[in-house]
Amino acid sequence: MSAANEGAPGFASGFEIPLHRSLTEPILMGGAPRTVA
Repeated sequence: MSAANEGAPGFASGFEIPLHRSLTEPILMGGAPRTVA
């Protein structure tokens, strides 16, 4: 987990987990609807 902190020093440690999940969700959920639409 410390590796993620090094890769994103501008983000807070508390935002590390939500940030990764937030980036993954839009890609999967947002990618499917976009293709269908």
